[in-house]
Amino acid sequence: MVKNKKSELFFIKAVILFAAVFCAVFIPRSAYAATTLKKLEPNKIYKTYDFNRDGKKDSFKYSFSNPRGKAIIYLNGRRSTAETVRSANLYYYRYSKSNEFLMVNYSYFGGSDIDVYMFKGNTLKKVQALPESAFTCNLIKYAANNILAVETHPYRQKQFLTMSDCYTYVPFRQIYKLDTKKHRFVLGSRYLKPTKSAPLVFITADADLYYTTSNTPTAYNKKGVRLISYQDYEIKQIYLWKRRGNRHVLRVQLVNSKGRTGWINDSNKRQFY
Repeated sequence: MVKNKKSELFFIKAVILFAAVFCAVFIPRSAYAATTLKKLEPNKIYKTYDFNRDGKKDSFKYSFSNPRGKAIIYLNGRRSTAETVRSANLYYYRYSKSNEFLMVNYSYFGGSDIDVYMFKGNTLKKVQALPESAFTCNLIKYAANNILAVETHPYRQKQFLTMSDCYTYVPFRQIYKLDTKKHRFVLGSRYLKPTKSAPLVFITADADLYYTTSNTPTAYNKKGVRLISYQDYEIKQIYLWKRRGNRHVLRVQLVNSKGRTGWINDSNKRQFY
């Protein structure tokens, strides 16, 4: 009986040891990363976050200048400022001890964008403006592991030519990834997914009532679905293709009621209503 109990105990310990080794070797470290994204309220003192990465909790508070245009920020009594133009939401972001940021999601006349800051000691330093999105209205939505998700949509419909005459805009999800070694965010994907669906009626300005699409976002091969005027389609995704000036040329993937898809150029010659 004693021998059996010892054997059972040995077996249990062996299973636990195996599980621990398996987790350490085969499960990616990112699975353990508890990314923090916390919206910070103005005129409130925070004492639970380590903004300057020194291993100690800091005293943080901010308010807006009057008239607005800057956020007045205090970290452990040291005053700094961040540009906010019209208004802003501030976020504490932490992926790891060496990747802790203050993110300023500010609005201006024409949209909203995101600046990323880090503290050097108790002084605020700007790291970057997030790489340009497809559109000028950009709002922080969530963070998971090294992913930062931003919702983006046009400020005016002329930023999305295919929908310039459409009164309903479709918001998209833009993904950024944190480069943990360079402590900067980079574009995580050239594909933007809509965050809600909306049936759209297709109208073409071409001579006939049909338009042939491509089956890939980077070529014109007429292998995609044939679009028919006055029928309903949905936008499945858009693709950031070539750059033209400081903006991307967009390609739009459409899907019909039968699930067939095709890519077109963002153009006011092919409209949705």
